[in-house]
Amino acid sequence: MLSLKLEDVNFEQRMIIPSKRSSRTKLSLVSFYNDETKDVLERYLQNRKSKSDKLFPIHRERFRKIWTEAHKETEIWLRPRIRTYIPA
Repeated sequence: MLSLKLEDVNFEQRMIIPSKRSSRTKLSLVSFYNDETKDVLERYLQNRKSKSDKLFPIHRERFRKIWTEAHKETEIWLRPRIRTYIPA
């Protein structure tokens, strides 16, 4: 997620298509997002100050620190979902 770039988001079709460069497996996957996410994403982009081409311009270590602090405060632990691709 931290490697997503603005060009990976199709705002018209509410679709995220990460390029193969950002995937460990070099596979292209597509994710769709709902209206609520669209609204939040649009507000985020309007208010963001960075000129970076990354969608979320934050360093991985800073992200981990924020994530850990949120876990300590809420006692909720979220983990990324691991998906396995099995070719047919």
